[in-house]
Amino acid sequence: MSMLTKVTTAAVLLFSSCAVLAQSRDGALLQNADADHDGKVTQQEFTNARAEQAAKLFDQLDANHDGVLDAQELQAARSVAKERFRERRRQ
Repeated sequence: MSMLTKVTTAAVLLFSSCAVLAQSRDGALLQNADADHDGKVTQQEFTNARAEQAAKLFDQLDANHDGVLDAQELQAARSVAKERFRERRRQ
């Protein structure tokens, strides 16, 4: 995997993570991460919740479901991310 591909993948995942956090202003993300329902989110619970979200995101980006993100899939993800960013700026 080239450095550009790694950086692009990281950027897409980071943007998507920010979007998820922005959408969860009501605390839903933290509530869902609280696996033992004690009203607190440990680092491990948070990490596990983020890993599940990252896996789901990867599955969405992997259009042909071959377990690899290729240049075409990454370009499609960049296009979607840019459009979502533009939509949010208009709001």
